[in-house]
Amino acid sequence: MDRFGRGLAVLTLRVEPGHPVCTDPHATMAWSATLTPSLKTDVSWRSMVGHGGSEPIQMRFEGAGFVVVQPYEDRSRVGISEL
Repeated sequence: MDRFGRGLAVLTLRVEPGHPVCTDPHATMAWSATLTPSLKTDVSWRSMVGHGGSEPIQMRFEGAGFVVVQPYEDRSRVGISEL
């Protein structure tokens, strides 16, 4: 059996009531229709110059379901040019 090939790895995150999940909007690929998405902003002078600890804009998901994210928002960093 051949275990080598090309593909794209994704992560599936479980969201449960009372335990929201925040993701990078550029890495977020899909989510369950049962979730309520919103945008969470944390813009400060540090994030404007690139020294913030997290992304200035994140997606927040509440409810029960799944969020699918890709590990890298910049596909060129991992050698993927197109899907």
